[in-house]
Amino acid sequence: MIFSSLLLLSQLVVNTPTAVSGITNRADHATVAVNNNLDIAIAYHERVSNQTHLKQVKVAYYRWDSNNLNWNYASTSVVGSTNHRPLNFSSDPKCERPDIVAVGDYFFVTWTRRYEQELRHPATLECSFLKYENSAVTIINGNNSPGLGYQIDADGLNGNDFHVKECAGVVDAFVIDDTTSSSTHTVGVVYPHQVNFESNTRSFDLRIASVSINTLNDTIVSTLPTDLITSIRF
Repeated sequence: MIFSSLLLLSQLVVNTPTAVSGITNRADHATVAVNNNLDIAIAYHERVSNQTHLKQVKVAYYRWDSNNLNWNYASTSVVGSTNHRPLNFSSDPKCERPDIVAVGDYFFVTWTRRYEQELRHPATLECSFLKYENSAVTIINGNNSPGLGYQIDADGLNGNDFHVKECAGVVDAFVIDDTTSSSTHTVGVVYPHQVNFESNTRSFDLRIASVSINTLNDTIVSTLPTDLITSIRF
């Protein structure tokens, strides 16, 4: 039954690229979401080259064709590039794990960015919204800087530390409100902050924040991150 469903789905996807990753076998941690228009978006990370562990975050977009009852490949966009600060760094093979959810006609993708500046590797938590309009995928990040997401949390933001050195950028997003009659869609994000870096006594805080987009003008606002659970040790 599962095989038959996958076979049917593959037959409904047309104009599929031979690969959505620029480097063979170097893409990982793909997450799929479907929005109100039945469009499909796939978020994943990939290595920039075979000579480095630097990662970038991409989203592949498939547009639903209600006339022909199939999906058409639209584009693959880099939402988190290494041009601003490295996603991961060259000596560390650990993964970044972006997450994506559908919110109304939009998609919301979020990821962590960490860079090697000091022992504790300060980091940022970023996000972007995506929507299909005027026959193209639009990336909304609030800063008009391609490949740099809207900052939800960052080291030093509001006087708080933010580190993800040993939790490999795990982020989980969930929809709070995507009512079609409302002009505001809201998404929640839960993610870890590493507090202790000692090899035998690692500890983390679990933080939560919400991010909203105004569908009338595509502006983004977020709440200040707060601790959900503190001092998780292992």
